[in-house]
Amino acid sequence: MNKGYLHHRANTMARIMTALGGLGAVAIVLLRVWISPSQRDMDTGLFATNWPVIGLMLLILLALGACVYLTRGGSRQEITGKPSLVLSMTLLAVGGALTLFAAVEMLARLGVLPFGTAAANAADVAAPLGTLLPWLQWAFCLLGGVALVGLGLKLASEGVTRRGMSRWGVLAPVLWVWFTLANYEMSYASMIRLSDGFFTLGMYIMEMLFLFFFARYIAGVGKVGFGTLLFFSSGATLFALSAPLVRLAMYLLQDGEAFAAAGAAGVLDLAIGLLALAVSITLCQSLSAAPASETEEEPEWSDEAEGVSVADLIEVSADEEGLSEE
Repeated sequence: MNKGYLHHRANTMARIMTALGGLGAVAIVLLRVWISPSQRDMDTGLFATNWPVIGLMLLILLALGACVYLTRGGSRQEITGKPSLVLSMTLLAVGGALTLFAAVEMLARLGVLPFGTAAANAADVAAPLGTLLPWLQWAFCLLGGVALVGLGLKLASEGVTRRGMSRWGVLAPVLWVWFTLANYEMSYASMIRLSDGFFTLGMYIMEMLFLFFFARYIAGVGKVGFGTLLFFSSGATLFALSAPLVRLAMYLLQDGEAFAAAGAAGVLDLAIGLLALAVSITLCQSLSAAPASETEEEPEWSDEAEGVSVADLIEVSADEEGLSEE
């Protein structure tokens, strides 16, 4: 197939996926803010399941999956030039936020600081062994923040992503979200219907998958094509941007019940959503600027056959035929 056509199709799919993530998040925020008041039960104050918005989010995920299918996952695309600078600044900002919030939370749990979400809970400070899960959650949040800051500094100095930029450190944010999800499931989510926790649960799952595949992309483990990475970055953008912004809108509207019912999304989830959006945009820009030959799909045997010429293969085949005749 013509390389120019493949390059054009890859660019088109990448732009569509980036737009679905970013514009989809804006649409979800507007719809949830608009629909939520009509779903309130005036007698109990509880909210009905927002099936129209859930259906729209699932349709967007299906559309993202169709784009990945059309690109067949795509080949690996490095982020270089000005997009790499934008991504490095985003990594520094998000990593700094994770480090700061984790440090404050852990100091509050130790009773050093008089504020923080755990400072008012004497049981958390007096019985740290009974709250091991939150400790692991914030410990990996701290390590993840440091890892993202280090990755941002390395990307700013080199100006291009490459395989093996970070091997193990980039897994710390994945474990942070995993422990956050486990903590959520063992506390808040166990007391509500699954449909009521769809937005928060979906947000944590998409964040974890995005950070996991971003870690594989940075470490150079396996084949992570631009289509695969864009699917998870756009999905994380859809969930991780919309959920905190809905809570912010309900807070500004001074609707306490709607704010409480909007889930457990917070500032750090918004930061991960911005990182996912930055990955989508910078990857899309780098793909558009790359020559057509660089977006061609990689043959699956390329790693094994590296350094082996066609002549060598023909010679080996001839030798095998001669041995079989003898």
